[in-house]
Amino acid sequence: MDTRCPTCGRNELIPIVYGLPLGDLFERSEAGEIALGGCTVSPDAPAQLCKNCAARVGRLAHNKEGLGGAAFLSIHPHTS
Repeated sequence: MDTRCPTCGRNELIPIVYGLPLGDLFERSEAGEIALGGCTVSPDAPAQLCKNCAARVGRLAHNKEGLGGAAFLSIHPHTS
């Protein structure tokens, strides 16, 4: 996964996590390891956040493969 921001060029992209944050997600967000994206996910929701310039990049894609047809979200980061 490319972690270089296409906007500022810095290597500071972190994943955006959607849904109800459980477990250690609040702590990981406060530590700057992840960004919380909220509970509502749209098809064009960004997948990563740049900690330097706050650009939101990449996209989430709905994927029904691999879990017996159950829908889940997978991250598709930007490509340069």
